Amino acid sequence: MLASKMGFELRIAAPKGYEIAPKWVELAKSFALKSGAKLYFCDDPIKAVQGANVVATDVWTSMGREEENEKRLKDFRGLA
Repeated sequence: MLASKMGFELRIAAPKGYEIAPKWVELAKSFALKSGAKLYFCDDPIKAVQGANVVATDVWTSMGREEENEKRLKDFRGLA
């Protein structure tokens, strides 16, 4: 939401099934229309980082969901 309000470019890549909920995407897009932000949502991390100045990642195989570790490793492995 901050990116959409501040007017900068943000690209988010996540595998299918881990996308941002549509209601949040639509809200962010509505803010982006006012601020001039450029938001991209995709499932291809290679495309998402092309030409980027900064790349940030998140932990998807733990953080309180250890029981999903194997499934998440499988889901995200195809992205590497």
